Amino acid sequence: MGCSWERLRLNFLRRYKWAFMHEYEDFDVPPVGHPNFLAFTTSCSVILQDKDFSPAGQAALAERLLTGLTTAPGRMAGPWTPDRMEFVSKMAEVCRDLGRLPKSMDELRTWDMEQLVWDPDVHPWFPVMRNHS
Repeated sequence: MGCSWERLRLNFLRRYKWAFMHEYEDFDVPPVGHPNFLAFTTSCSVILQDKDFSPAGQAALAERLLTGLTTAPGRMAGPWTPDRMEFVSKMAEVCRDLGRLPKSMDELRTWDMEQLVWDPDVHPWFPVMRNHS
């Protein structure tokens, strides 16, 4: 990995310091859209048992959807259109690269996970394949 977990944690705290202000603790409104890690791990277990699930297929679907966003009539309007377009295009590139993942869950069992590389310089959230295109 390009940088340590401690560096990532410090970057996160610096970037989102406003979210840790005590004033935000005064709200009694329940969170909406927050991560549910129990549901996430349950979903992961279900996916691992699904013989028809295709990691490469999911990456290809995401690439098609993202590419559709960049070519749709009207696309993204507003003052940050170029920034949004760049973000979506980079996400599509990541998905195109991840299209080299295993085609089935059976292939995944013998696939070398070390082919995935976490490089925040390429993308801050998603891995890329070693020797990515």
